[in-house]
Amino acid sequence: MTFDVNHTRKIAAFFDLDRTIVRGNTGALYLRDLHRDGHISLVRLLQLSWVLLRYKFAMVDMASLLGRGAKMLEGTSEAELRARCHALFESKIRPLVSHAAIEAVKEHQRLGHIVVLLTAQSSYIAEPVCEMLDIQYALCTRLEAKEGVFTGRLDGPACYGEGKCIWARQFADTHDINISSSYFYTDSFSDLPMLELVGEKRAVNPDPRLSLEAIRRGWTVLRF
Repeated sequence: MTFDVNHTRKIAAFFDLDRTIVRGNTGALYLRDLHRDGHISLVRLLQLSWVLLRYKFAMVDMASLLGRGAKMLEGTSEAELRARCHALFESKIRPLVSHAAIEAVKEHQRLGHIVVLLTAQSSYIAEPVCEMLDIQYALCTRLEAKEGVFTGRLDGPACYGEGKCIWARQFADTHDINISSSYFYTDSFSDLPMLELVGEKRAVNPDPRLSLEAIRRGWTVLRF
C-alpha cells in the first residue's frame, strides 16, 4: 500500500471503528454484554439487534437513536460505563482488532500522517482502541456528564453521517490539515458524506450499498 506525501499542509488518516478497525460491531458486543449481566431482556436485545442490522444498510436515523441512548443513561455513573467498556474491550474487542488495520495505521504514522479514529461509538469504546493502536485523537459521539453523572444529553453532535463531517472539519481547522488530501477508511454507506469530503477514499469490508458505490465511482476497496 502506498501513499502520497507531497503536500505542505498536514494530512490526516481517518479510520472508522466497526467492521473497519474491528472485525465486528462493538455496539452489538456491548448490547450482548448488557443482556448477559441482566440489564436488558432478550426481547430488548433482539429489538436493538434489529436496529443495528438496519443501520448496516443505512436504513435508520442513527443520530436520533444515539440521542435517545444518551437519554437512557441519564443519572447513571460515568465511571461505571467506563469500567464496563474497558472490560468489554479487553475480553471481546481487542481480539477482533484487524491486523491489516493495525498495519495501515502504522504505515500512516510512519509517513507522519495524523491518524484519527472517527466513529459513532462513544468515547468509552473508542479510547481503549486508541490506546492499543497509539492513536492520539478520537472523534466520536460524546455523552455529557456533570460531576461524574450523565445528564442524558449528547456533548456536541452525534458523530454519525453529516455529524462526522462536522467533527472532522473542526479537527482539520484546528490542526492545519488539508482534508481534501486526507484519507478515510470505512465500511459503511452511511459515511458517504465523509467519504466525499476527503480526497483519498478507502472502502474497507464495504456493506452492500457502499460496495456498489465504490465500484461505480472507482474508489479503492480493501479487505481487512
